[in-house]
Amino acid sequence: MTDQKKPPQLEFEKDEECVSLYQGKTAYLVKIAKIKHRNNYTHYTISYPGWGDQHDEVIGSTETEGRLFKMTMAEFRQKFPNAEIGADKAYFQTARRRSVAQKPKKYFSDKKPVTRWPKFKLTEPLADILIEDRKMVKSGVLGQLPAVVTIEKIVEEYHKFVDRQVEDAELNAELDDAMTSTVMTPMEVEIRKLAANAFKDYINGSLRTHLLYAEEWEQYDNHQKEVLGPDHGIEVEWEEFTEEELAENAEKVKLAKEEREEATGIKEDDTPKYEKKLKRFIAKKKYEPAKYYGFSHLLRLVSNFHTLLLTAKYEKGPQQIILPGIQQFVDYITKNWTKFHKKSTNAGGPRRSRNAN
Repeated sequence: MTDQKKPPQLEFEKDEECVSLYQGKTAYLVKIAKIKHRNNYTHYTISYPGWGDQHDEVIGSTETEGRLFKMTMAEFRQKFPNAEIGADKAYFQTARRRSVAQKPKKYFSDKKPVTRWPKFKLTEPLADILIEDRKMVKSGVLGQLPAVVTIEKIVEEYHKFVDRQVEDAELNAELDDAMTSTVMTPMEVEIRKLAANAFKDYINGSLRTHLLYAEEWEQYDNHQKEVLGPDHGIEVEWEEFTEEELAENAEKVKLAKEEREEATGIKEDDTPKYEKKLKRFIAKKKYEPAKYYGFSHLLRLVSNFHTLLLTAKYEKGPQQIILPGIQQFVDYITKNWTKFHKKSTNAGGPRRSRNAN
């Protein structure tokens, strides 16, 4: 493949409509929102109509091949009949969406809507870090593992920061009664810490499937084997559920079913699809990416927070509890990013070997 001559880079104009492969696989009709020329490179900011601007993507002129297509959606469908097409509300609606929309739905007007996850727009320094990170990965240069400052370390530092704020506020309150209103309650402290932990938990559970570029998968898999050993998947044991756990699981299934019915407006069959599972699988070793990956990967989660957290199976109760503390954590890493990221450290990994085992 490397011996083949690459086609010339595509050029686009501001407000031009074209087709983009979102995250490299799903086709959407998009608009060129901004064009920037920097260091002999052109950077296109593409906007997905009907989506918030937090979903905007910046694509360099060297990355347009296979990502952007100078054609209408109808032309794209004709040229790539088997491609996955996204349902863009502003431009088109697939036959499947139309058929679903025609189905009668039962709405539950007495239910309160679920509070949505917040959306974040990164400031320029952090957005530049993400752009540079993407360019480095696509060029074959991967970050070192473990990172100089890991995500777990960032969360730990935030916990200490919150505790120091409480101590300082309590001291000020002792010196001046007028300051007592600034002291956080124990619940407020816990909410802020839980919110930071939510980022770490998502990284540990979904980094490879939702946040890594394809060029990073091999490094992830090799590092996991290095940390856990090649036979970590064999070291397992089986354990029976207790009666209390069975009852708790049944209640969770019931609540999840009610939430799905509330969201879709469609009543589900009460007949269980599967027999109750009396045993569970427990791995003796667990790979936790937050202990090894750093700031740029945390930023990937922040920039796509709203979309990604919708796929996470957080229960309604805990979700409502941590929501007030999410913004404070994002504000903290935005203000203190220089403590956690240095170009000379977090982007200095070895060039990816295409012949690595």
